[in-house]
Amino acid sequence: MKVKFISSVLVSLFLLALMLLSFGTFQNASAQQQQRISFKGKYGVQLPYKLIEESSIPLNTLKLKLSNRTANSAGYVKMVVPKYVYPDGRTPEEGVIFYDINGNIINSKMFEKKNIKPSSADKEIEMIPTHIEHVSNYGKYFITETNIKFSSPVDEGITKYEIFDDTGTKKWEEEVTSIYDEGGPDYFISDYDGSFVKNKEGTITFYDPQGKVIKEVTYSPFELYYAAFSDDGNYFAMNSVNPRYLQKTEPKARFHLFDKQGEELWRYETEHQRMSEIFISPNGEYVLGSVYDMVYDTIDRERNEANSVTYIFRNDGSIVREYENMIINHDQVFISPEGKHAAIWARGDNGGILLVNLETGDILYSLNNGYRAADVLSEKNLVVFASLIRIVVLKLDGTPVFMQNYRADLLGYENTWYGAKVRFSEDGEEIFVLARKNVFRYRLQK
Repeated sequence: MKVKFISSVLVSLFLLALMLLSFGTFQNASAQQQQRISFKGKYGVQLPYKLIEESSIPLNTLKLKLSNRTANSAGYVKMVVPKYVYPDGRTPEEGVIFYDINGNIINSKMFEKKNIKPSSADKEIEMIPTHIEHVSNYGKYFITETNIKFSSPVDEGITKYEIFDDTGTKKWEEEVTSIYDEGGPDYFISDYDGSFVKNKEGTITFYDPQGKVIKEVTYSPFELYYAAFSDDGNYFAMNSVNPRYLQKTEPKARFHLFDKQGEELWRYETEHQRMSEIFISPNGEYVLGSVYDMVYDTIDRERNEANSVTYIFRNDGSIVREYENMIINHDQVFISPEGKHAAIWARGDNGGILLVNLETGDILYSLNNGYRAADVLSEKNLVVFASLIRIVVLKLDGTPVFMQNYRADLLGYENTWYGAKVRFSEDGEEIFVLARKNVFRYRLQK
């Protein structure tokens, strides 16, 4: 009798422990089991990366890009510095500076100061009329906007837009006449060959690398929210919202996919009011994005997101997976160069930083502890995650490979809002990390 009682207790304790383990390690996401990795306890290192270089980022850096990866390097840093810099140590100017991986300046383009008298002013003022309008995904191209003639409530203004490559060579320019307080066009450039798309007042115009118009597409009354080229330059994904969404006869938001000639391959319409950024895999095979509604609290007027859904589409318009209660965050989707996996940082009940199999939509696992950036090499079976203080490398199945804290300087954090970024080299032997205002470079020790 005593033996039976002890056996019963042991079985009960085992079942309770199993339940607690399941509760602590797994959480449900879109009706599937999602492994939550916390890295507590013993940590086995199989591939010992070593920190080989550390440098700092200028405090006035506003935008920062990582270049395309190469076989023996994670790519050099492309910094856009549109505040005051001192290229010759004497005259403060505004412009663009490109640095190599060792912090050396490889190219720069400064914008000159000018004395300008706006029509609404009594006298001339000294200012820099040029600023950065857009930088391509890997920083190979950038667009400047220059105010040639300032507008006032009674005048038309003239603005010049110019496209430069990362050597400073001008590729295209256009002058645009605008009315006072009217927004200018938006641009999106392909890093692959410099093809670009201009969005203005419900019309998108496709251009070839020489700046010749390929096609115009009108989608009014919808308004473009965000867009992106695939790395191979063959696809252009965008989403659009309808400002007249209260009309029940029209959809509220759309996803679109175009080829590089401006032909719309498909669109997907939703009844949600708002959208996140849109992301496309390097080969254009998958498109990711989120939709949600806004709920207003009538007491304190705080806005709350509700009814959120994140989609993975194939490039034929079919849906791989829908994830409820999850919203993709700004600039926080990291897709492997092979287009097989994506690390996604998302908000919502099923959020976190998630590793997803794009072919099936399965969430392989997720991480806690403040990780906000990642990179994936599917063929090398490697995933790297970075926070503002730590780097972690795993295999695709979640097996720990490497973890190390690094010294991320807290000073100047308010000036480096981009947080953390991380990139594998093509062969997986180097890792490049940007954290706050620090640059860290790791190399695999053989």
